[in-house]
Amino acid sequence: MEQYAGVIALCIVPGILAAFVHKKCAEYDEFDIKNIYYYSIINCCVMSFLKMALGDGGRTIFSSFHLIEGKTYLHYGVPLVILALILPMMISRILGNHKRNELLKHFGSTFSFLVGIVFLGIGEITNIHCVIIAICSLVFSVIVLFFGKEAVKFYVPETKKERIGFLLPIILLWTITVLIFEPNQLLLHNLEEFTIPYVDFFCIMLVESIVLTVIYMLMGVFILSDRQFKAFGTIIFGVCVAGYIQGNFLNGDMLLMDGTVQTWTNVQKIMNSILWIAMIAVAFFINYNGRHRTVCKRIVQCVCIYISLMQVLSLIFMIVTTEFPKKENEFVLTTTGMLELNQKNNVVVFVLDWFDRQIMDDILEQDPQFTDNLKDFTDYTNTTSCYAYTSLAVPYLLTGVEWEYGMDAKTYCDYAYENSSLLHDIQNENYSIGIYTGSEYVGTSVNNMILNYSNVFTQTLGYKKAFDVMNNTSKYKMAPFAAKQLYFYTTDDIRQIVINSGEYSIDNDIIFHDELSRNKLSVDDSDAYNGAFRFYHLKGAHPLFTMNEAFEEVKENGTQLSQSRGAIKLVYQYIEEMKKLGVYDSATIIITADHGQNRSVMKKTEIAGSYGMTSTPILYVKLSGEHHENGPKTSTAPVSHTEFMATVAQAVGADERNYGRTFAQVPENEERNREFTYVMLPDKKYKKYVIRGDANDAADWILVEE
Repeated sequence: MEQYAGVIALCIVPGILAAFVHKKCAEYDEFDIKNIYYYSIINCCVMSFLKMALGDGGRTIFSSFHLIEGKTYLHYGVPLVILALILPMMISRILGNHKRNELLKHFGSTFSFLVGIVFLGIGEITNIHCVIIAICSLVFSVIVLFFGKEAVKFYVPETKKERIGFLLPIILLWTITVLIFEPNQLLLHNLEEFTIPYVDFFCIMLVESIVLTVIYMLMGVFILSDRQFKAFGTIIFGVCVAGYIQGNFLNGDMLLMDGTVQTWTNVQKIMNSILWIAMIAVAFFINYNGRHRTVCKRIVQCVCIYISLMQVLSLIFMIVTTEFPKKENEFVLTTTGMLELNQKNNVVVFVLDWFDRQIMDDILEQDPQFTDNLKDFTDYTNTTSCYAYTSLAVPYLLTGVEWEYGMDAKTYCDYAYENSSLLHDIQNENYSIGIYTGSEYVGTSVNNMILNYSNVFTQTLGYKKAFDVMNNTSKYKMAPFAAKQLYFYTTDDIRQIVINSGEYSIDNDIIFHDELSRNKLSVDDSDAYNGAFRFYHLKGAHPLFTMNEAFEEVKENGTQLSQSRGAIKLVYQYIEEMKKLGVYDSATIIITADHGQNRSVMKKTEIAGSYGMTSTPILYVKLSGEHHENGPKTSTAPVSHTEFMATVAQAVGADERNYGRTFAQVPENEERNREFTYVMLPDKKYKKYVIRGDANDAADWILVEE
């Protein structure tokens, strides 16, 4: 908050001084409060230019002052004060009082118009945006001032009521649709997936909507010229109505926002764009229709009020009829014990999200020695997961209980843990249990067994993050096909709106790497436990690709292969720490994925192929005491995650026969049927496959139910 207040002060305080100097230069002028606004804009542009020159062009002016302190006010404040004293006098001497006033009004109105439109489109104004808009505004203002044939009309008190009546319904349509209805609808329909405090979230979005409505109304009514005002309202009206129609009638089936990029054909994009052009053209025709001006004005008002009111009533109904989770059931999985192992026995599981065999094959094609660090492991190259998505796959790995048709994610999660004995068996063997995944993937019935479980935590809801992400979710839904990728987001982005103190994150492997590098692994030598079971769910190969193999954050140009190599190198780093502590040889280590890419094995770059969705996760297993001279050893045994539970049970000393066979007990030449269920909950696009043969061969995937 300090950076916002500081930057605003750096703009406004010299702006006030400049406005008084402006008045002093023309003694007959009355003080115009709008001059404070105009000069504050200039100060903002100057600071953005300086920040851009210092390499912060891609950041907003607020984020580029993230460490604002006393000396910062001095460094920027003194030059801005000097500018405030000199600039009004310079402009007055060059242009004279009348043209000086006109130039300020033209520049301020044009800058406000462009910033207002750009902000509605992309949700932020970076320093480079600010500088470009300032240059365009200055050039346009000079052209109008010296070459314009007609006098530009600005706000006069007599037009205030008319301006408010035109613009207010339009701005309310935008704020209600983009900032209130769509984000709240998304959250209310996915309360099971996102543990976000709803009341706090609603209040943040409501307050931000009110603030933006006030800002846009003040700017539109009092700053913009008549022509800019009408164009401003028309553009927003046209885009909002077109976006509403797009989101409710034109999108068709949308994929889950799990990082999978949805694509549309060029024909779809062209046809959709033509519809958008037509809808916006209708908006311009209505607002610029001179013959039926009053009727058209009423049409715009009625459309805005109707859509806004309908959405408000729908939202009220959703809130009243939604069953909110009980607070006493809320908990998080923390980082407690994350880097602590047992001095004698350890079973360590790494689940690298989305890491498909195809990805590893591509890595090995580039670097055949990449897996040399896994020489003591057995590489099971013919592996399948049982489920296509994390919400089913992770609970299944920790329970072995199958999902039943009709269950939603939360119901299945609770059901699976309540009807599984796996964690109980591990506990009975006196193993400490650390489960490092999202809390939504663990049932409440086993919380008392998990050392990193906590129901005491502080939730921090970032208002800027909430605005940025939820603004994007609305625009992604409302945008035309050709522009949707500009607003691409994932469920990870939504989860990151709220930060629970000490919570383990499955969305950022850099955090895990930094913790491991800084604190290293340690062993518990208290003899309180016979062993340690650690289950690490990492981001792995999952989109969006925000990490490279050097564990550096990349905001653009991230690739799946680079991030995937980094995820495996993180496992290598962990293993090296185990070797230094002398606990590697006796440990059982499993490296797998919760599911594969969910893409046709015959068409790597497409979302779906002719054989539907398939999954071939990586699987590397090192049993206690296992060593190979040259490795990793390869096995083509037809295994699946069904054998995971028995392998873990055997490793901790429990009776694995309660869970079936282990990975090692499946012969390489065995002919067996393995099942794979693809379902987008709740029961959406349900399909079940039987794999008879090689999981890497699409011809061996047989669709048996849908």
